[in-house]
Formats: sequence, C-alpha cells, structure tokens
Amino acid sequence: MATARQKLDLARQREALETDRTNARELKVVLDRFVQTATQLDAALAEVAALGHNLHQIQARMRELGSPVPNGAQLDSLGYRCLLTACASTPWHRHFQVLAPSERRSFGALIDIWRVTNEKHLALRLGDQTIIEAA
Repeated sequence: MATARQKLDLARQREALETDRTNARELKVVLDRFVQTATQLDAALAEVAALGHNLHQIQARMRELGSPVPNGAQLDSLGYRCLLTACASTPWHRHFQVLAPSERRSFGALIDIWRVTNEKHLALRLGDQTIIEAA
C-alpha cells in the first residue's frame, strides 16, 4: 500500500514539475513581451515630449509671423487637456485629473480649428479672394 501511495505522490510531483516548467516557458515569452512593450512605451513618451517641444517652438514662430491663434496660453491649456484626455484611456487614468466630457480634446481636432482660423486670416493678408469667399 505504501508503494502505491509513493508512486502516486511521485507521479503528482512529476506532473506538478512539468506544469511548472510549462508555465515557466510561457512566462519567459510573456516577460519578453512585457520588457519590449515597456521599452516601446518609453520611446513613445520620449517622442511625445519631443513633439510637444516642437509644437511650442512652431507656435512661437507662427505668433512672430502674425498668427492670430493659438497664443502660448491657449496651447498650454488646451494641449494639457489633450494629454489628459489621452491619459484617461490608460490603466493609470485614476492618477490623472478627470476632465468633463466637454473639456476633452485631441490635438488633431484642436489644431484643425486653429488651422481654419489661420487660413482665413492668411487669405485676408494675401488678398486671396477664393479663400475669403469660401469662408
């Protein structure tokens, strides 16, 4: 009877060991994906920072050239809302200020509004009657 029990215990130990090895092999693959994803996220955040600096430099130059919008305060305030809106869809959303739906922004939609305003302004400055009439 002890021999049968020992064999059963040994078989269970082997099965548990094989299950653990299978899990370890899968964990290695998942860990590699985890590290790659974190590295990609760091690169994306560095790109966000660089693009943010670029946007501010371009806005300053636009202002020097007579652009009516955006001014620096508008870009700061609304750009911040764009970033908060994006952060709201991450797993870390609870660590960021919650924006009301009417306060949520995207850079694309925001810039499009400013683009239209600037195009109308440019048309007036350049005397382009076709753009002025279309507006």
